[in-house]
Amino acid sequence: MSFHSLFVNRYGMQWAGAAPYEFFQDTENRQLVTCFQLLRAGKLKEAMNIYWRLTPIRIFWLESIMPMVTLGSYNFKMFKYAQWLVGGAGGDERFPCMRLYEHDKEAIKHLMRASGIKVRDDEYPY
Repeated sequence: MSFHSLFVNRYGMQWAGAAPYEFFQDTENRQLVTCFQLLRAGKLKEAMNIYWRLTPIRIFWLESIMPMVTLGSYNFKMFKYAQWLVGGAGGDERFPCMRLYEHDKEAIKHLMRASGIKVRDDEYPY
């Protein structure tokens, strides 16, 4: 059982906190919204299917972003890349900013696809 399912079922929680949710859904397949709707409807099994499908990208997100949070920073370039993959504007960062390596971009794209998220195929212009 996920942390959120416990709080949704027990307390009626309707939010997931602050995070770059573009990593977990696209405009056509709003998986987190659906997951919360299922939890609120008491359909734990269906909600947990979505939760486990998103596990690969969630683990990547935790492993790559959480160490930066402990330093008091975020890799906003990574967030913008994830936003761009699902149809957002992306954009460049003003300096100083963190770097986004090619292997990170490939991992993000691969894991988003593996989690059922539709991503762009064209080259990131920033």
